[in-house]
Amino acid sequence: MFERRPFFVIGDLVCNALAGAVVAMSVVRLVDGGWPMPVGMLVGMVAGSLLALLLAMGVSTVLGALEVMLPMMTTGMVVGMLAGMSPATGNMTTGAAATNGALVGVVVLVGTYILNAYVRSRGDVWTP
Repeated sequence: MFERRPFFVIGDLVCNALAGAVVAMSVVRLVDGGWPMPVGMLVGMVAGSLLALLLAMGVSTVLGALEVMLPMMTTGMVVGMLAGMSPATGNMTTGAAATNGALVGVVVLVGTYILNAYVRSRGDVWTP
């Protein structure tokens, strides 16, 4: 049910944490200033998704496209939105943004694994 091969599990963890950190640092620098929160969130979501897509394409040949794309794209979108809103609430350093982005990336990966387990366990009920 879960991916158990250490290479892939560690690869997923590192890739999601790295994507979260890179997206957060990039979006905090991009949105730095007096942008309104909704605009910063929208710009962060788009920029985070695009940046995560580029990062995912780079590692998908090694770790598998579907297993990497779904969590990394979700990480990019969620971290981009959070990092896009954070400058509106106060100054955030790039180091703090990277730490927060990496943590959110790990949380998104764990949530993806849990949702995958749930969907697979219910598959026989949903399909004839």
